[in-house]
Amino acid sequence: MSDPSAHTTIDPQKTFDPLRAATPVSSHPLPTELLELSRSRLRLVSAFLFGVTVVAWPLTTGIRGVFLEEFERVNQWGPVTFLILSSALVLALTYRPRLSGSTLLRVGWAYNVAVSFSWAFMQYLGEFDWIPPEQI
Repeated sequence: MSDPSAHTTIDPQKTFDPLRAATPVSSHPLPTELLELSRSRLRLVSAFLFGVTVVAWPLTTGIRGVFLEEFERVNQWGPVTFLILSSALVLALTYRPRLSGSTLLRVGWAYNVAVSFSWAFMQYLGEFDWIPPEQI
């Protein structure tokens, strides 16, 4: 047991380094294994979304017989095209071995937001155009 009466003083001027405290945590490199796991997971998600979107979009609109109608307005083909292009871009970036951990993290976050907005726009953008504004 330690003696409670024994008191050591800590000098805050000697223990606090203001330059070190201002350094962001992301400036430290990630372990190689964690970086590779993150890279492979982001690669898997972007490849899956790219593949599913490239196959499912023409297939579902073709089965319904509205494939050419899909290109009449930008709100019909824009979000899907944006999802395909952003997935292809992220997939290509994951094959760059010199991509740092912080950059990979930013790319993943931006891709998450891009996919979320694409799905929301695909579902709801222009969905209620046929309803007159006075009936809403």
